[in-house]
Amino acid sequence: MGAMVELTDEEWDVVADLFDPRGRAGAPALYPRRLMVDAMLWLARTGSQWRYLPDRFPPWEAVWQQWRRWRENGRAVREPRRRLGMGPRLPACRRTVET
Repeated sequence: MGAMVELTDEEWDVVADLFDPRGRAGAPALYPRRLMVDAMLWLARTGSQWRYLPDRFPPWEAVWQQWRRWRENGRAVREPRRRLGMGPRLPACRRTVET
Protein backbone atom coordinates (compact mmCIF):
# COMPACT_ATOMS: atom_id res chain seq x y z
CA MET A 1 0.00 0.00 0.00
CA GLY A 2 2.97 2.33 0.39
CA ALA A 3 3.13 3.34 -3.27
CA MET A 4 -0.50 4.53 -3.24
CA VAL A 5 0.11 6.86 -0.34
CA GLU A 6 3.65 8.19 -0.61
CA LEU A 7 4.56 11.26 -2.63
CA THR A 8 6.52 10.68 -5.82
CA ASP A 9 9.91 12.39 -6.16
CA GLU A 10 8.34 14.91 -8.55
CA GLU A 11 5.52 15.72 -6.11
CA TRP A 12 7.99 16.06 -3.22
CA ASP A 13 10.10 18.50 -5.26
CA VAL A 14 7.03 20.72 -5.64
CA VAL A 15 6.22 20.88 -1.91
CA ALA A 16 9.52 20.10 -0.13
CA ASP A 17 10.27 23.72 0.77
CA LEU A 18 6.98 23.92 2.72
CA PHE A 19 7.97 21.10 5.03
CA ASP A 20 11.75 21.45 5.05
CA PRO A 21 12.56 25.12 4.36
CA ARG A 22 16.13 26.26 3.80
CA GLY A 23 17.59 28.12 6.76
CA ARG A 24 15.03 26.71 9.18
CA ALA A 25 15.79 27.85 12.72
CA GLY A 26 15.81 25.54 15.71
CA ALA A 27 17.18 22.13 16.48
CA PRO A 28 17.89 19.78 13.58
CA ALA A 29 15.07 17.41 12.69
CA LEU A 30 15.38 13.94 14.18
CA TYR A 31 13.43 12.40 11.29
CA PRO A 32 13.40 13.37 7.61
CA ARG A 33 10.46 15.64 6.79
CA ARG A 34 9.53 13.54 3.78
CA LEU A 35 9.15 10.49 6.01
CA MET A 36 6.90 12.51 8.32
CA VAL A 37 4.74 13.61 5.38
CA ASP A 38 4.54 10.02 4.07
CA ALA A 39 3.47 8.84 7.54
CA MET A 40 0.72 11.47 7.64
CA LEU A 41 -0.46 10.50 4.17
CA TRP A 42 -0.55 6.84 5.23
CA LEU A 43 -2.71 7.75 8.23
CA ALA A 44 -5.06 9.85 6.12
CA ARG A 45 -5.40 7.14 3.47
CA THR A 46 -5.90 4.20 5.82
CA GLY A 47 -7.91 5.92 8.55
CA SER A 48 -5.77 4.13 11.09
CA GLN A 49 -5.17 5.41 14.60
CA TRP A 50 -1.93 7.25 15.34
CA ARG A 51 -0.71 4.49 17.65
CA TYR A 52 -0.91 1.89 14.86
CA LEU A 53 1.52 3.68 12.57
CA PRO A 54 3.79 1.01 10.98
CA ASP A 55 7.39 0.65 12.14
CA ARG A 56 8.75 1.94 8.81
CA PHE A 57 7.68 5.43 9.93
CA PRO A 58 8.94 7.52 12.87
CA PRO A 59 7.28 6.98 16.25
CA TRP A 60 3.63 8.03 16.21
CA GLU A 61 4.22 10.63 18.94
CA ALA A 62 6.81 12.41 16.77
CA VAL A 63 4.55 12.32 13.70
CA TRP A 64 1.58 13.60 15.72
CA GLN A 65 3.58 16.47 17.24
CA GLN A 66 4.83 17.53 13.80
CA TRP A 67 1.34 17.27 12.30
CA ARG A 68 0.00 19.44 15.10
CA ARG A 69 2.64 22.11 14.48
CA TRP A 70 2.00 22.11 10.72
CA ARG A 71 -1.78 22.18 11.27
CA GLU A 72 -1.47 25.22 13.54
CA ASN A 73 0.74 26.89 10.93
CA GLY A 74 -1.98 26.28 8.32
CA ARG A 75 0.20 26.95 5.30
CA ALA A 76 1.46 23.38 5.16
CA VAL A 77 -2.12 22.13 4.86
CA ARG A 78 -3.53 24.41 2.15
CA GLU A 79 -0.48 25.25 0.07
CA PRO A 80 0.50 21.69 -1.01
CA ARG A 81 -2.97 21.13 -2.54
CA ARG A 82 -2.66 24.37 -4.49
CA ARG A 83 0.85 23.61 -5.73
CA LEU A 84 -0.08 20.10 -6.81
CA GLY A 85 -3.10 21.43 -8.72
CA MET A 86 -5.64 19.77 -6.46
CA GLY A 87 -7.65 22.88 -5.57
CA PRO A 88 -9.54 23.37 -2.32
CA ARG A 89 -11.25 20.44 -0.66
CA LEU A 90 -15.00 20.84 -0.43
CA PRO A 91 -17.17 19.06 2.11
CA ALA A 92 -19.22 16.25 0.56
CA CYS A 93 -22.42 18.29 0.94
CA ARG A 94 -20.99 21.07 -1.29
CA ARG A 95 -19.68 18.91 -4.15
CA THR A 96 -21.62 19.10 -7.37
CA VAL A 97 -22.90 15.85 -8.77
CA GLU A 98 -23.27 15.43 -12.52
CA THR A 99 -26.49 13.70 -13.52
